[in-house]
Amino acid sequence: MDSLVYIYKKFFNLGVFSRVLLVIVKPLALWLSIQLDTDAGLAIAQIYLIGLLFISLSGTNAHRPFYQKFFGAKDDFSNINVIRSFIEYIQKITLQLMLVILASLIIATLVFWGSLGVVIMGILFGIAEKINDEFQRYSQFINNSNNLFFLALSKLIPVSIASLLSYLHIIDIRFSFPALLLVGSIVVVFVTYFLTFRIIVNKLRKSILANFKMSFEYIRQDILQIGCVFMGISLISLDKWLLQYFLTTDLPTYMLYTQIASIFIVSQTIILIAPVRARLVNENPQDINTIRVGSPIISFVPFLIGILLYFNDDVFEGAGQLGYFAFFFASIVTFSVAYVERLYWATTAKKRLILDSSIVISFLLSVVMLTIFMPKDYLVLLSLLMLFCFMCLRVIVMIYLLNKNKSYSI
Repeated sequence: MDSLVYIYKKFFNLGVFSRVLLVIVKPLALWLSIQLDTDAGLAIAQIYLIGLLFISLSGTNAHRPFYQKFFGAKDDFSNINVIRSFIEYIQKITLQLMLVILASLIIATLVFWGSLGVVIMGILFGIAEKINDEFQRYSQFINNSNNLFFLALSKLIPVSIASLLSYLHIIDIRFSFPALLLVGSIVVVFVTYFLTFRIIVNKLRKSILANFKMSFEYIRQDILQIGCVFMGISLISLDKWLLQYFLTTDLPTYMLYTQIASIFIVSQTIILIAPVRARLVNENPQDINTIRVGSPIISFVPFLIGILLYFNDDVFEGAGQLGYFAFFFASIVTFSVAYVERLYWATTAKKRLILDSSIVISFLLSVVMLTIFMPKDYLVLLSLLMLFCFMCLRVIVMIYLLNKNKSYSI
């Protein structure tokens, strides 16, 4: 019995296993929705896009003061200060989310006009993902594998139930999955939800206008961080938005490929970046051997898969078989992940925002020019290739900024 326990502890990591489960939830839900109904697959893909929009707008630093106190020097540790800081953290993120929900509702309604049900479900999905991301970040900081496992179950169980309900024609998966996902996150993080609800009720009792003023103030304090997160997430979702506008019918299948390809991004984070994350505060990725050698190897694997998919499809016949590009794009995103994290510590938010904004604006202008001068059959393909080139350029600029920062440090 003792030997079995030893083998279990030696070779099985519940935290890693839980992260693997968390990675497969979204592609599983998308694949099941495609199998059940093509329209449901498209709706789930659009719900994911609205969720990405929501998360990008809610990318605040609300957790930072609490984390600094909770995980900081124990000499300054005070239970009262930590509790007060936690309440301020929940209050800040709650008030910010109130405005983000309103902004997301307006933007998503304008983008997906005529699809109010999908918009509402997308926002519910975004709220659940935001709360789950906060819970996952905290669980990783305190190295609580059990919490990660319960979080994974709170996502997998809703997928299973929603699929069964849709299969039995009781309720469509596009409506049941986001709602059940939110219910699952409430069950896992009930204390935080309860505290959030109390804060909202107490604040609204006093003054609705004062709450919105405070929300604007919190957002003003975090505007650069929100801008950085918004532009960063926009960059890695521009390919999907492009298909949303030009090849809607191919969007669900393409997003399924992107969800599968994202496994390499998560794998690199678990295997390479997480063990040396503290070193990235002070060192360039190219100075850390595990990242310098391992990152090109891991990122090259999805690139090879993309090449294999490319030669197995006649891409010039209708330009609709774009699954291969999902792996090309995942390859360059995987390679840039370590540099993005290091850039957070090495440069100001203003520089990061300028870099990503320049790439986004340049790409959008390029797509407009292609729309004017290029045939529609090749528009999406050329736009995606251009996006890949811009992402490569972004990596080169990031490496330059990091090397420049290193030379100044010396």
